[in-house]
Amino acid sequence: MNKIVQLLKNIKYLSEVNLRDYTSATNILTEPNRLKYAVLQQFHENQLCMLPKIKTYDETLDLLINTNCSIARFGDGEFNLICGKSIAFQNFDSRLQKRLKEILLKKDENFFAGIPRSLFHYSNTNTKLLSVQKDFLSQYYIPQEQQFYSFLDLQKEYIPTEITQMYMMFENYDFDSYFEKAKKIWKNKDIVIACGDRVFDNIENNIFDCAASIEYVHCPTTNAFSQYDEILDKLKYFDTSKLMILILGPTAKLLAADLHSSGYRALDLGHIAKDYNAFCKKLNKDSNTISSFFAPD
Repeated sequence: MNKIVQLLKNIKYLSEVNLRDYTSATNILTEPNRLKYAVLQQFHENQLCMLPKIKTYDETLDLLINTNCSIARFGDGEFNLICGKSIAFQNFDSRLQKRLKEILLKKDENFFAGIPRSLFHYSNTNTKLLSVQKDFLSQYYIPQEQQFYSFLDLQKEYIPTEITQMYMMFENYDFDSYFEKAKKIWKNKDIVIACGDRVFDNIENNIFDCAASIEYVHCPTTNAFSQYDEILDKLKYFDTSKLMILILGPTAKLLAADLHSSGYRALDLGHIAKDYNAFCKKLNKDSNTISSFFAPD
């Protein structure tokens, strides 16, 4: 009966809305998906269907500045691993796959998983995506959308994965304000950065320089999960008062969850250091540069 009622509500809504108002606005999507996403977004806004609840970019920065929550962000690499595939950063491992699934569904009011907001929630911001990112969205994420839904809890609230790579995602955005606001998360704090052993080799402008102190724990750039226990032990050597910054691909998700459970605040910040450096250098954002940016160091 509930499904019948829902169907009737949907039909009633479709009879009232002019979908032509939305097809031109959703031009970031490939032709077969434009109408579909316009309908889904309108259904969601009118509480006729469920989309994942994902904070906006500003809401996420406010959350990270004003609370002590921990985060683990999921992108195409993590979803590929969950689907049983290897990626450039990490060979497939069934133990890693299992943990990633668990973390994506983790229920803890002080721990947030990140998923791509630009996939599930259309907004005016999406029109500002770089063309190469629009192509990636339509060619990679959209064909696998239904599979991704099976990994999510629609009752949970997520944060946007893109929050740590805004410069290399968007053509137009207030990047100056964004980066100044992001720095407040660790400004004047003692931080520990777990990262690949070459991540900072070519960084000329370190976004973390405003921290009170920085200690680095260098880890393998690729296949870090093979040394997971050793890395976790090294990080647990530090006092829980230290803010843990994780820049370590899929392994960072597990570290964020396990450190959080052990009383640390742990933030999986992915490409944010490279993103800020690219912004400071006004790096040209063509397809080759973006491909190189997201490749292993």
